[in-house]
Amino acid sequence: NDTHHHPGLLTVPGRQRLNQSNWEEAGSVFSDVIKATEKLASEGFYAPYAMVASPALYSKTHRYINTSGTMEIDYI
Repeated sequence: NDTHHHPGLLTVPGRQRLNQSNWEEAGSVFSDVIKATEKLASEGFYAPYAMVASPALYSKTHRYINTSGTMEIDYI
């Protein structure tokens, strides 16, 4: 409840939204981050960007993508 009537990350007018894919699948976090940055750039919002995730979701970024030997967080 916003008693001061200030918009937040989830309520500000003009916010950009994308549906999250299944982060149980390796590579899906990185893919979603790419989609998000492409969406932001196409709407005129350019880097640098910041990503906020819960600890449970953040832990999903610490998986190796296939046999690359690189974790998703390193790509991000």
